[in-house]
Amino acid sequence: MRPGPTDDRPERTGSSGPSPKRATPRVLVIAPTDERREAWTTALRGCDVVCGLTGTFEQGLELLREPTRQGGQRFEIVVLDVPACNPGTLRFIRAAGEHDVPSLIVCPRVSFDEAVEAMRAGACDIISAQLKPRELVRRVRSACAAARGQRTDREGASPPPPHGFAAPAKPARATPIKNLSAEPRTPKDLADELAVSMRHQLDVEALLRQSLEFLLAQGGPTNAAVFLPSTAGDYSLGAYVNYTCPKETGEVLLDHLANVAAPRLDKIAAPLLLTEPAQITQRIGEDVEWMLGNHVLAFACRSEGECLALFMLFRDRATPFGTDFIELCSHFAGHFGAQLARVVRIHHRHLPRDKWGAIGDPHDAEGGGGDSGGMAA
Repeated sequence: MRPGPTDDRPERTGSSGPSPKRATPRVLVIAPTDERREAWTTALRGCDVVCGLTGTFEQGLELLREPTRQGGQRFEIVVLDVPACNPGTLRFIRAAGEHDVPSLIVCPRVSFDEAVEAMRAGACDIISAQLKPRELVRRVRSACAAARGQRTDREGASPPPPHGFAAPAKPARATPIKNLSAEPRTPKDLADELAVSMRHQLDVEALLRQSLEFLLAQGGPTNAAVFLPSTAGDYSLGAYVNYTCPKETGEVLLDHLANVAAPRLDKIAAPLLLTEPAQITQRIGEDVEWMLGNHVLAFACRSEGECLALFMLFRDRATPFGTDFIELCSHFAGHFGAQLARVVRIHHRHLPRDKWGAIGDPHDAEGGGGDSGGMAA
């Protein structure tokens, strides 16, 4: 990383004092240019965040090694605003992890393989430059909250969560951050843009992959599954992303969700958010104990009133789903349902309507399979 001007003193970007109910987040931002550092300062200003700024990995590690220079307080996360997720970035993530400080990456473009490597190295999130400033701050705060929760659990102050912080799949292609305070796009705008790009997707597998990558890029790290209905009235797994559940447990869970949860939830008219254990067991079933520490978001994708797919996303309650993301899912659901219906019509146009079958029928299932860090469709 090219060295840049450095200010290793924490800068208070908020104008008010710390909340008496929760400690002020302390964030170290490493960015190579004055312009990028100023952009982050602008984005975090007024949000009650203590922000340290520096320009190189070497200076960043020095600050992590000497918390006494920060008045005896440590940084909770590091924000890496980097031009590429290269080996040097991965080395820094691992080094920061040795100091028990997770890294949050902002990068113009990251391949799926690079994203997986970054998460395996210990990165807690990869942020798309297309996010609104308020969503950006929410993601930073969520990363701090997750880091605090995991640190507390490891120190034995409370029982450990059933699983750790999740890693996102490849973010949607984005342009570099130039002005984080610029007028953002609304959830509807983002969903409409995706709808345009989905129009050329006539392959179910490609459509599922593109859709999950989009949702993970906008909503952050999460487990996700898409269930497709068959003509027999049951559901099959169409695609999934699994980051926090052991592979053997995940397979059992996904089977349960397909057989029990999907038929229960396919009538919902709007995105359904489940935040309490009692809600989860009531709506999903009794045999999902390990999910009780999660927030669950489900939504059905319809065309002409018929449910063509059910999405379920779940992640640790320390990183709840934001209201903007839930609104985005509401707009996305309509677009995805319409496009999936179009795919069905095109694929079966040579057959009578009563012979079309459904996407989730056994003879339509192709491929699938994957490890616990990837996506299957």
